[in-house]
This record gives sequence, C-alpha cells and structure tokens, in this order.
Amino acid sequence: MKVYTAHTAPWSTENDEGLVLIKEGFNWAAFFFGPIWALSHRLWIMALIILSGYFLINLGGSFVDLGSKTTVIVQFTFSFCLGLWGNDCHRWVLMRQGYILKAVATGAKIEDVERAYFNKLQQNML
Repeated sequence: MKVYTAHTAPWSTENDEGLVLIKEGFNWAAFFFGPIWALSHRLWIMALIILSGYFLINLGGSFVDLGSKTTVIVQFTFSFCLGLWGNDCHRWVLMRQGYILKAVATGAKIEDVERAYFNKLQQNML
C-alpha cells in the first residue's frame, strides 16, 4: 500500500478541482532526474538549486582536487538526498502557494488512492 497526501488549490470551489496527490517515501524520479523532475512539477527555484548544487559539487571537486571518485560519491549523496526529500520539498512548495492539505489516502494504485480520497470526502465532507 502506498500512502499519498491530497492537496487542493485554494481557488478551487470543488474538492476535486486542483487536486494534487503526492506520494510518501522515496522519489526515484527525483533521484535519477533531479532537475528534470523539478521542472516537470513546476518547481522552478528547486530546479535552479539542484542545478547549482551539481555545478558547485563539480566546481568544488575540481578546485579542491578531490578526484573523480570522491566527486561521484558526493554527487550520488546529493542525488540520494533529492530522492529522500523530493516529495517533502514538493509538499512545502504547494503549502507556500496556498494549497490546503485535505487528507491522507492509501492504495495500491493511484486510482485506488483517488477513490479512497473521494470516499473520505463523501463521508467526512472535508
């Protein structure tokens, strides 16, 4: 079972309009494709920070003469941190944009999660 948080846009009049579901846990897309993942989710500043981080790692590795192995290890660690905290950063950006955390829903597939969210919505009138 996967756990998702459901966020709705502040301007939405319906609870399904502007719904964003964000998975809890490790984000493989952020790990492998950090800046592209951030841009695909419209996280412009985060994409800039990720690109700057990779640039500074390479620049620092060359400047301090760490060697290619150490630079790769630091880049891997940076990517791993992106995978760990990518979804949390996405949630944080949504909160800053005014999105409202409506519910936490679980399911095996995204369709099950949506169904669980709308069932909770009908039961609780979120």
